[in-house]
Amino acid sequence: MSKRIYDGIIFDLDGTLWDAVEVIHRSWKKVVSSHSKFKNFITLEELQSFMGSKIDDIFKSIYKDIDDKDLYKIIDECTQEECSLIRKEGGKLYPNLIETLDALYKKYPLFIVSNCQSGYIEAFLEYHDLHKYFKDYECSGNTGLEKGENIRLVMKRNGIKNPIYVGDAKVDLEATKKVGIDFVYASYGFGSVDSFKIKIDSLKELLLYF
Repeated sequence: MSKRIYDGIIFDLDGTLWDAVEVIHRSWKKVVSSHSKFKNFITLEELQSFMGSKIDDIFKSIYKDIDDKDLYKIIDECTQEECSLIRKEGGKLYPNLIETLDALYKKYPLFIVSNCQSGYIEAFLEYHDLHKYFKDYECSGNTGLEKGENIRLVMKRNGIKNPIYVGDAKVDLEATKKVGIDFVYASYGFGSVDSFKIKIDSLKELLLYF
């Protein structure tokens, strides 16, 4: 495979660049526990199965009988608590992340597109001091759009025509199909995908292709 056919690399965040699910679970559980209407918050393992989904969709799946007003109030509180805790504690970077990014950003513009809430990508970049590696980023919390549309936004803003997307979940694959770009499956993440252009079992394997 030619190493020069792509003009950018777009990354998913959770399950691709890092694992922050323990911090997310702890922050959400703290908020949920303070509200009497919300009982029996999901386990850490159950939350892992939702990773890649938007927070609105996660909470609607968990609390089907709660009205939207109460649901979105607690979602806002969870978002604030989560970003605050991540700015203090960070998450677990996947092995060889920094050396991989350091090699890639010298050859390609790098981006992040995630289904996370506003402030989450910034918290990731700030805690781990990774701003210099990424030219741009976008998330559903900022735009209200699906991942495919956010990929389009980043492509348009940065004048890239043929990026490749690196992610770990079916939602990532579906987004790339909608946009018409190739997909790298990060098999070490949370999801399971059976269709991809490239499969990697670790981040550093990207350097074999790019």
